[in-house]
Amino acid sequence: MNDRALCLLFVTILLLLPMALLAAVELTAWPDTTKSVSQKYATADTTTRNNPSALNSPKTANPSDSTWGLIEWVSEHDGLWSLLALLGGIGGALWAFGKRRRQHKPKTEIDTRDARQRYLDYLIATHQHLPVAGFETNLRVPIPLEKVFVTLQARMAELERFREDGGEGREMAPDRSVTVQEALQFALGKKYNGVVILGNPGAGKTTLAKYFLLCFATEKAKVNLNLAQKFLPILLFLREIDPQKSLLDNILSPLEKHQLNLTAAFFEPYLREGKAILLLDGLDEVPTEEKRRQVSQWIHHQAHLAFPGCPVVVTSRFSGYRGDAVLPGHYLRLEIQDYHLAQVKQFLENWLTAVETHVHEDSKHWRTRNKKPATCIAASKPRRPCANWRSTR
Repeated sequence: MNDRALCLLFVTILLLLPMALLAAVELTAWPDTTKSVSQKYATADTTTRNNPSALNSPKTANPSDSTWGLIEWVSEHDGLWSLLALLGGIGGALWAFGKRRRQHKPKTEIDTRDARQRYLDYLIATHQHLPVAGFETNLRVPIPLEKVFVTLQARMAELERFREDGGEGREMAPDRSVTVQEALQFALGKKYNGVVILGNPGAGKTTLAKYFLLCFATEKAKVNLNLAQKFLPILLFLREIDPQKSLLDNILSPLEKHQLNLTAAFFEPYLREGKAILLLDGLDEVPTEEKRRQVSQWIHHQAHLAFPGCPVVVTSRFSGYRGDAVLPGHYLRLEIQDYHLAQVKQFLENWLTAVETHVHEDSKHWRTRNKKPATCIAASKPRRPCANWRSTR
């Protein structure tokens, strides 16, 4: 119970207890209070007839009257006033104590719930739309990433590795292709240090990292990823990392310009308790091999060793993950595979649907009319235009 609720409780007691006490006294000490109104008026009328001068005489308090009797009884009992004074003193002291606590609350103590929601709102607003660059159109339409995302297939370069007493490992199963969701479930279930996602340019590595972020930020990880853990997502672009700074400093640095009023005191409990997931994007975008080596060591020491309970997801092109840039530790390596025809068709259909429902309305008509043009585009048959469909863009 917080200070405000406690004060309200005692104020309520202060108000109700005297009223209940006085009501009980009135009911038990003055029998005439049970008289009916008609009986009282009858008594008053008889008194007036027997003594006509009473009409002109000044009115005096009748000791038998319940109200005056109650006042006299209260004035004669000092203990009741002492009780009321005691309760008032207790209530005042509690109020002053609560006010002082609020005034002297440490600056590092923050409302975790408000800070979390503020942070998640920022993540969603920043990454919910798919960035479109490289070409100009007559109409710019925001494309929701979640609506166009198509599950990626990846080859697991390592299914499972058991650590032996000497610290070495050995391969236990052949490679196979799985969805990235299945691979993430597998890595977390087998207590890997994390996942390294490798792919060619344009394979969807950054989009995948943002998709993971949105799943956790919007609490859809259970539905979209089949993961019950409610991780706090933390996305860092490795090209912006300063290897000389700590993980917390690198997390806070890009947030300062957005004035979110977040401090290390907010992130540290999530990291320390293993309730955050680190999404580290673009190791290949670190400009030099020496810098990549430093960033790789930074990930190992600042993420894995400093907060071993937090899963780490690192993305990179193949060319950026070799030699000294390879992460030390126990990571599941995934290699993103190219889309097959059905995935290309689904992506195009999702894209066209997102555009049409944004420009027109979100109805069944605009959601279903794009199936045929998506099939045509995916099949790459420009000589056979899709009938009954015309792009308005």
